[in-house]
Amino acid sequence: MTCVFRFALQMEFGRDTASTGGRLTCRQRIDHGGVGLLSILIASLLWDRLLRATIGLLTAGLGLFFTDLIHDFFVL
Repeated sequence: MTCVFRFALQMEFGRDTASTGGRLTCRQRIDHGGVGLLSILIASLLWDRLLRATIGLLTAGLGLFFTDLIHDFFVL
């Protein structure tokens, strides 16, 4: 979807969604790869105590991190 919006429709996040995206994030750009790495770190710290919850957190963190890598490679 990002490739379609970026290349086919000539849209950019900073230019075309500044009014809505800026309000939701207090004008800060949040990189989902960083959120993924933070989730992986928290899951590794809680691994012994909350195994079932940390598996979900680890899965979400890995998903966020790898989708950020794919996004950076193909779109940027």
